[in-house]
Amino acid sequence: MRSSSRTTTAWRHGAVLLTVAIAVVLPAAAQAATTDPAANAVLRTSPPAVRVTAEGTTRVSVFNENHRLVAHADGARVALPHLKSGVYTAVWSGSTAGTSAFVVDPTGAPALVEDAHPAYALASESETAPRWLAFVAIMTFIGALGLRFLATAPVARRLGDADRAAVLDTADRRLLEIAAVASALAIPTSLWQLDGEKDAPVFHYLWQETDGNMWLARLLLTLLATLIAIPAAVRARRAPVGRALEGGLLVGLAAAACALLTVTLPTKQPPYSDGRAAFTSFLDWTHLMGASIWVGGLVALAVLTVLLRLPEGQGQLFWPRALRRFSLAATVSVGVMVLSGFWTAWIHVGSFRLLFTTLYGQTLLVKLALVTVLVALGGFHQLWLLPRLDAIRTHGGSGSALKLGLRHFRTVIALEAVVGIAILAIVPFLSSSARNQNFQKHVADLTQTAGAISLTPSGLEPGLADYTVKLAGDAVSPVSVAFSSSSLGVPATRVPATSIGNGLYRVTGAYTPIVGNWTARVAAGAETASFTLPIVAVAADLPRSPQPPVRDSTWIWGIAETAIVFFALWAALRLSARVSARRRDVVRVETAAQRI
Repeated sequence: MRSSSRTTTAWRHGAVLLTVAIAVVLPAAAQAATTDPAANAVLRTSPPAVRVTAEGTTRVSVFNENHRLVAHADGARVALPHLKSGVYTAVWSGSTAGTSAFVVDPTGAPALVEDAHPAYALASESETAPRWLAFVAIMTFIGALGLRFLATAPVARRLGDADRAAVLDTADRRLLEIAAVASALAIPTSLWQLDGEKDAPVFHYLWQETDGNMWLARLLLTLLATLIAIPAAVRARRAPVGRALEGGLLVGLAAAACALLTVTLPTKQPPYSDGRAAFTSFLDWTHLMGASIWVGGLVALAVLTVLLRLPEGQGQLFWPRALRRFSLAATVSVGVMVLSGFWTAWIHVGSFRLLFTTLYGQTLLVKLALVTVLVALGGFHQLWLLPRLDAIRTHGGSGSALKLGLRHFRTVIALEAVVGIAILAIVPFLSSSARNQNFQKHVADLTQTAGAISLTPSGLEPGLADYTVKLAGDAVSPVSVAFSSSSLGVPATRVPATSIGNGLYRVTGAYTPIVGNWTARVAAGAETASFTLPIVAVAADLPRSPQPPVRDSTWIWGIAETAIVFFALWAALRLSARVSARRRDVVRVETAAQRI
């Protein structure tokens, strides 16, 4: 009897619990809201109305992405006017409140909202090739004339009366031929480069745009250099270069130097409105001029060693001295480039870390590696080859020894010229700056972190977006995100997140469809975190990195670096002189022994 009574009591309790559960669950189910169009629906055409299925709904309002009221009505249904493409949000109120967004897009496949993010890549060969060739041409022109005025002509004039005219005329003729060919190539390569850079019809671009004005000046200056170099080369084949022709060549050299200056002048503001911009442009120009004398001179010298044929006696007198003078000019050019390079590196890089973490820095490392190779070859040239040639010439070494030394010299010069041209090939790939790339990378990162939870939206514009949640550690928890905006009057919409592995969860949809400040509240197990999402109509372009401030320490570092560079140049020249003296002593002893 007792057993039967207990069984009856248990059934009665179970029935009561079941009744209570039904009483609780059924109203909750009845209150679960659905909408037509459904949440996150993508429609090709405008819907005629929005219907909300939720117990106790008394009013429905529909807003566009700019929070402008499109339609509203009492009850659970609101008729709509014709909707254009965009994101729309239905907000309902009553005993229950909620929100649901849908997208009208004729394509049926709207793009995911993504804010601007840096996507740096090396320029294509079609963009870099004309710029590289234009640089090689104009720098070879400057290098050839620089070699003539700084090395070959002064050395030839110091030869004896019997050799002076022959060596000077022959060297002038060859160097002017090199300069004429280089200047003639500078015109089509510059036009090729212009064709790839202009963003307007040529006439309008050259005369109306600031960039175009610089290009026009560059083309005219290059044309002036060409119109001087080619007739000078033709004239030099018939008669020696006189003072009048030398004056014309100096004008052509100045025109080419000014053409390089137009490359460095700022075009977004007047060239001298900012003292710092003018100073930076000047240093950039000195860097290009140093490269022209050094690298352009190496190219001209490499060609000259092939074209210039002198009798044995004249060659022994001419080449060692000419090489010594060119090496001095190249050493000074390297010093100028190092000093201007320090400023450029500070402006565009700033820290060693950015050399390895940015595309600009990695490209610059390749250039610096090639420059190191070129400096090493120059050091071999300066400290071993030249002292050997000087010693053989001074103490009357055998002709075969001098020929062997000159052969080594031609090989080293040709190798230096190839490396120099390779360095110029890297320069067109150096766009933007390491500072800017690093700055924009951080600006474009929309990740927010609070405690052990991070949230990364794909973009901050109205529309379909990804919201990625990252949990610190290896724990896996149910994760949800609630989107709301108190300032816009939008109640919270809680959405479960889907696990995508490695502690990452993702929510995708139009959950921040109106411009304004939104809150995303992430719940991960027992932990919660709130994040502010400032939704804007159109994402702004990524800002550029601010220029580093010039402080007292900047000038102190600059003065110290200048002193170090001058000391290094002085030490290199002194070391070369000592090595030459020792080599002369060795050759003198060897020559005396051979005579005995």
